[in-house]
Formats: sequence, structure tokens, C-alpha cells
Amino acid sequence: MKPTTTRINETPLQRQTRMIMIRREVAAGTYETPERLEAAVEALAADLEDRAKSDGARPRKPK
Repeated sequence: MKPTTTRINETPLQRQTRMIMIRREVAAGTYETPERLEAAVEALAADLEDRAKSDGARPRKPK
């Protein structure tokens, strides 16, 4: 994604094209934001921890 200062210089056609692309990604469920990625990572970490506990294994610490 472009920095905000660059977006100011977009033409209306560029802005419209970007919005169409974002809307398609949202509709397809593939639009990623830092918040969504962080939530996914946290959910994965929690799932891995739960699995490790149920297997009797200790989770590995990241290197």
C-alpha cells in the first residue's frame, strides 16, 4: 500500500482504480490490514499453544 502522502497526489482515476481493487479483495476475503494480520498471528499462536498443552508438549520459544 502507498504511503498517505503519495495518495494525495493520485488522480481521480488512480483513486477509483485503487478503490475497485480494494473492494474486490474485501469481497473475496483477501484484503489484509495490519490489524487483521496481527489477529491471525495471535489466533495461530493461541491454537499452537493449546495443541502443545493437549499433547503434553511444551511450546517452543521463537529463535
